[in-house]
Amino acid sequence: MGAFPNSIHTDAMAVLARVRSDQHGFLAEDDVTALAQDDRTRLTQCLVRCGSCRFVAGAQDVAHLIGIIEGQGADYVRDVSLQAGGRAWFSTPI
Repeated sequence: MGAFPNSIHTDAMAVLARVRSDQHGFLAEDDVTALAQDDRTRLTQCLVRCGSCRFVAGAQDVAHLIGIIEGQGADYVRDVSLQAGGRAWFSTPI
């Protein structure tokens, strides 16, 4: 997934808190991985913006779907963020 800058975090709830406060909701590749691997956050709705479309998917599916988009070579991924107004945006980390 070439669309993300690098960052390293492993606790999914801490990732959500940091993304909301420091990154204005935008997710790095490692952030998506951390969210996808944690049962508490794997269904977090992420907005994926491409050159010609956008879609919402659970964190557990984002890497796979980006791989399909970039693998076809017909489009590119601009960025990935938390869905504005979604539960992950307003929830408090446990």
